[in-house]
Amino acid sequence: MDRENFLVELGEIVIEILRQIRQSGKTLSKEIFKEFLNKNKRFDDLLKNLECSSCIDEFVGNMNQILTRLNGIIPNNLILYYDEILKTGSVLQKKQIIFELVTTVVERLEKSLGSFDRIKSVISDIMTGINKTVSLLSDSEDENYKMLESDIESDKKLIDEINSTTQLILDEDSLEGVLTKLADKLKLISDSIKNKAEKKEKFLIDIKNKKSEIQNMSSSFAINKDSLEKIKSELENYKAQVIRDFLTGLYNRQYFDEIIERSIEEFDRYGKKFSLLFIDIDDFKAVNDNYGHVVGDFVLKYVSNIIKRSIRKVDLAFRYGGEEFVVVMPNTNLESAAKVADRILNDLRKTVFKYKNIDIKLTASIGLQEMKKGYNASQIVEEADKRMLKAKSSGKNRVVSEL
Repeated sequence: MDRENFLVELGEIVIEILRQIRQSGKTLSKEIFKEFLNKNKRFDDLLKNLECSSCIDEFVGNMNQILTRLNGIIPNNLILYYDEILKTGSVLQKKQIIFELVTTVVERLEKSLGSFDRIKSVISDIMTGINKTVSLLSDSEDENYKMLESDIESDKKLIDEINSTTQLILDEDSLEGVLTKLADKLKLISDSIKNKAEKKEKFLIDIKNKKSEIQNMSSSFAINKDSLEKIKSELENYKAQVIRDFLTGLYNRQYFDEIIERSIEEFDRYGKKFSLLFIDIDDFKAVNDNYGHVVGDFVLKYVSNIIKRSIRKVDLAFRYGGEEFVVVMPNTNLESAAKVADRILNDLRKTVFKYKNIDIKLTASIGLQEMKKGYNASQIVEEADKRMLKAKSSGKNRVVSEL
């Protein structure tokens, strides 16, 4: 099975399992995903394809490329372990690597989806509260209008009653008749005023209740705002983890792919030029072979720090893979980029790493490429890589900006 079909099949299996988990009503987690993955026949069939000896080399090539892409998403020590198993492990061990890789990536996905689900929930609560508040205010406005209409109508009736009472008094001859009719009319007017007062009292109570409800909704908004801020902070922390390389603290390969595409788009649309530095530590394999991965990791961290302190704040440094680093330098031509590359190389030349009374001196080969019209992401990286390889073939420990 070739690389493309292998990855397509693996991707379809992951999507199928995620759909099954959703339909089952269970919460997505690493453990739940493992449970479903273990029971998936397509996944089992995919692994069986690896049992033939002719498939093993193809599989190792596929998984090494996947591991390169996962640099920064999975801790460096795990990548080294996975890489070792892929080179020397049994078929069974290699199957287990696939299993762990898939579940690790899904676990990272679950973290981000969980945060987004909580954001959706909080926003939904806020929208419900807003709609309820608008409804309360609208109802209050309608009731105010109706109350005003009723009040005006009641006042008109009172005026009519008073006028008719006055007329009756004027038309009545005897004092006794006047008092009787006056008493009757005053009772009617009194009842009308009492009814009007009761309505107003009830209306005021309703208004107070709605005001209290609106105040409660306002408090709820404040709580939800705090929740959103916490989730926003959580997402920012998660993004910072996802785009950083675990070992060096530089940005990782995945984030480089995003940045280089964005930089090319800005170059094409607005003419914003940039240059690329491709840095490879010379003879790094010998460091790992002679002193072990612990020393190798220390060297990678130290070189990363040299790169970080040698570039500007606007420049972006990435661990591209293994001992390779890339720096994207906005608004920088080849001449200015070469000065930065020389500074990095000079700092590295002056550094002596001490290990068990042994001095380890390091150098690097650096290739430069300025963005040119018509280049896509792979072309500019390839050109910078060619110059780095020329620096290596020319004796290492140098910067090459022209082929």
